[in-house]
Formats: sequence, structure tokens, C-alpha cells
Amino acid sequence: MRVSYQVANPKHGSESYLLRFEDDGVGGQTACVLFDSGTGVDVEALLGDDEYLTAVFLTHAHLDHYATLTETLRDGAPVYASRPTAEMLGNVFSEGEKHYDVGDHDDVLDALTPLDDWESFAPNLEARPVPAGHAPGAAGFVVCFVDGGQRNHVLVTGDFTKRGIAGYPGLPTTYPEDVDVLVVNGSTTDGYGETLTDALATTLQRAESGSSVLVTASGLTGAAFGYQFAHLCDHLDARVPVTLAGQVAKLYDDLDYAAPTVEAVPVFDDPAALLERGGVTVAGPEIPVEGSARHLFDEIEGDAAATLVQLVGGATDPVESAGCTVYDYELVNHPGVSVVDDLVADLDPIHVVVGHGTRRSLERYRGRYDDGFVWLSEGTDEHVLYDDGRWTAPPWLNQSAVKAIRAQDWRHNGARGSAGGDWGSVPSVERRDAPDLAAEGVALDRLEERFLRSRESGRGSASAGDASPVDASGAADDPGTANAETANAGNAADAESGPDGTTAKADGGARGGSGAPGARTPDDEEFREEVLDRLDAVETRLAGERVRARVVDAGPDVTMLRLLDESDLAHDEEVAVVVLDE
Repeated sequence: MRVSYQVANPKHGSESYLLRFEDDGVGGQTACVLFDSGTGVDVEALLGDDEYLTAVFLTHAHLDHYATLTETLRDGAPVYASRPTAEMLGNVFSEGEKHYDVGDHDDVLDALTPLDDWESFAPNLEARPVPAGHAPGAAGFVVCFVDGGQRNHVLVTGDFTKRGIAGYPGLPTTYPEDVDVLVVNGSTTDGYGETLTDALATTLQRAESGSSVLVTASGLTGAAFGYQFAHLCDHLDARVPVTLAGQVAKLYDDLDYAAPTVEAVPVFDDPAALLERGGVTVAGPEIPVEGSARHLFDEIEGDAAATLVQLVGGATDPVESAGCTVYDYELVNHPGVSVVDDLVADLDPIHVVVGHGTRRSLERYRGRYDDGFVWLSEGTDEHVLYDDGRWTAPPWLNQSAVKAIRAQDWRHNGARGSAGGDWGSVPSVERRDAPDLAAEGVALDRLEERFLRSRESGRGSASAGDASPVDASGAADDPGTANAETANAGNAADAESGPDGTTAKADGGARGGSGAPGARTPDDEEFREEVLDRLDAVETRLAGERVRARVVDAGPDVTMLRLLDESDLAHDEEVAVVVLDE
């Protein structure tokens, strides 16, 4: 048997690979197997005149991994995907056709084969999916090839994380048999858990303040966020209705989710009916310039009491200013570099093939792991990994380096390969019944401290240690929730006591909000009506002393309240203003 790999699109994403398994035992037949079909993949150019495409493995339903699938499919090759990915692929392609040149997907759906366990796809070759985290339904694939009675394994991770996502587990790091070749996507991101926690906290805080909250995200990210937010509310005993709209709702239904308080609305005629004070609506795409998100954003764009939260992937520029409060979070679910290091250490493969990154980002992996041979996804050359019963070394290594690596492998593992192991302990790509948000990167202890403690102290959604005043449009200052790089809050207000201890000053935020440049500036009567709307819309949980107040003056810069009850408030004392629904 001869095994080689070739990067299928090195100039576009380097996330797609063509692996060749040439088996002399079956007449020299070569199985050509494509893993993902991202932008720039040209199978016609990759395959020789006498070669045929044997199979395609799709790791997950993100555009950069299926963009050319309709073009590359040929020779009657089956398309293998995890069952969750297979079940959503029809809706994914239908939406993709509206906005991208992904071609007619009927042939892909006809060739689609959901994979749950081991499947033989060519002589002496079989594969099975393993969960990969990253996105709902995402999978890596273990390929087993048998040569001379010995089983050998290649693990292609696709985009992966070790943490779970929306109920699906992360990539396993232990297997019952040796992983000899690790083909790993080296794209990395630090701080995902912190950013996700910030986005969840802001969304909940704004909803509990009585704001209409629109969260915009790509389809799978939106479905995952809806699941995570609903289960967070259930954990914190927060009664916030969640509506998923359009493509987000379709994928949520395809994945058979049923999180508490979530309503999925795939098709709608009245955007305003999907938005309510104190509720959260999730729709795509991530920037509200088209589709369901555009229709919903049109309803809240000029509403100073509403909120837009954008979950972006970093490839497009978010909305930065509007009449509503605007936030954006760069939410990219990749592992940190240390996670890739740990995975290599845990699996201890002979070969590590690293791809899916810029040339600079991949350079950090060159020579990084001295216990194995490291290959980077550069160029379109075919690289031989195994030939005639022996693992081959990169041609650029000198013999002393090759001997040292082979010696390391022998000391760690002895003779590699086996006659077969019990794979029952390796999880399948199935959603777990019980949610585990902490395992998905959510800082539950931080959210419990903030929201549960605040309720116990009777301070609404602001923690007891925060001075979080509410301006006349209902926007509460949210210190610590959105960092400067990923969230942009408008309508933040500083509380300042005037001579009578009753003035709340509303200052425009860094981006968006009623005080931001270019945003709508209401006249006094309109502003007063918005204050009255807030009185009707906001649910309070205040359990401490209540002091009644009346709005005596309101303008774009200052809102003045007159206290109607006696109070011990002192000049220059900071207070939290809570609007009561009585």
C-alpha cells in the first residue's frame, strides 16, 4: 500500500485535502479521497487521466468547506457526512444558492450518505466519524487502511475544538488504536470562551432591562447561540423568550433542538411580531444587511430602546452606529495553539500534517513537534506518507534527524499497529441530552455571580457591586461585559446627582446608541413617550427601598427626575435607576 496526500486548495484556504491509497493487493487500484471541498478546489486538475474520485468526506456545513462541492463531485462518488450535517445540508445549500455561487446541489444530496459508524468505502479502506466540536454536527474522520494484515489510521480533524458546542461533544483525544497520521487544521483563536460569555451576558442583561434584542449570526452559529442562551436562562431562572427566525430556525429544526422558551419561525411575514420588549430574536446573516436579519433590523434600527448584538466571524465589518444600541463580538470557534500542541502530544502520531491557515500562522508549526514528521500545507505537490509497509520521512530532513524521530517513536510506542481495538468508547457525533455550558467555554460561575447575586440583592440584572444606571432609553451601562475589541456599546449612561440629587445624564457610547454621531436625536415629546413606553415594558425585580420619581425635564443630553418620596440620598451619590412596571 502507498499512501500520499495533496493539498487541494493551497492558495485559498488549505482546508481541503486529496488523499490517495494505492493498493497493490487489488491490482494497483488507487482510491482518491477528498476531504472537504472549499474555495478553489479543482478535482479535474488534481486527478490524473486514469484516476477516479472514490469518495468525498464533508466535515461540517460551513461555506469554506463545501463551496465547490457541486463542482468537484464526479465518478459517482458518495459524499459522506455525519448524520446531523447530512440532515441540515439541504437547507444549507438552498440558502447558499441565494447568496453564493455554489451551483445546483441536487447531485450532492443524491450522493449524500450519513455516516454513524465504520463504513467500508474501498477495498481495505474504512472510515468512521468522530465529533469535532467547532459547530453543531461537525465531525472529523478516522480512516483505517489495512496493509499486510496491519491496521493503520489517519485522523482528519477538519475544523475542531476539544470543547463541545450546543450539546455536541468536542474532538476525542484518546483512541483504542494508534493514530499514525494526524491531518489537523491549525487555525487557532484565543479567548473564545470569554467572548461567548460576554455575548451571552450582554444579551441577557439587555433583555432583562426590557430591551428588544436582535442577535445576528450565521446560520449554525445562530442556532448554537439560541441553544446556549436558552439553557443559560433556564440555569439562571431567567424568563426570557427566545425566537429564532429564517435560516437559523431551519437549522435549529434540522438539528432537532428543543431548548426551553425557544420558538423557531422559519418563515415570517411580519418582522415586528417576532420582536418584543424583554425578548431575544436570533437571525442571520451575521451582519444585518440582507435576509431575515435585514428585515428585523429595519424594525429596530431607529428604536433607542432596542439592541443589536452581532456575532461576527471577522471577515466582514459589523454595523457600528444606529439609533438602537449596537454591540459586536468576534466569535470564532477554533482552539488555542496549546490545544493543538496537547492533541499532538496525546495522539503521538508519526506524521502531523497542518493546514487551514495563513502562511505565517502555519510557519509556527515548522519543526514544532520533534517526536514526529511535520508537514505544512504548502503548494500542490503530492507527498508520500507511507510506502510498502514503511512510514516515509519528508525529503528535506537529513538522515540523523530521521533516525532520531524514528527512535523516539519506537521508545514511546513499540511496534505500531494492531489487529483491531474496541471503538465503543469513542463518542459518536450525537447531541448529548443534558446541556453542559461550562464544557462549551461559558464562564457559568461569572454569570451566576452577576445575575443570581443581583436578584438576591434586588438590583435587577446589575450586580450588587456595579453602579449600572439606566438612561431614559432604557440602556444600562454594562461594565466588564464587552471588551474594547469585540463589543461596542451605545446608550451607556453615567449617573450624576444634581443639586436635588435627581439627575441622570445620558452620554453616547463608543458606537451606536441614541447619543452616537449620526443617530436619531428625539425631541422632548418623543423622548418622553419613549420613557413612558419603558415604564410599561420593563419588568423589575427590585426588592429594596423604592423611591418614586417623576420626569420633570428630558432632552437629548439630560433627563431630570424629581423625587416624590423622602430619601437619604446625598449629593454626588451614584444610584441605579430602575424603571418599575406598576
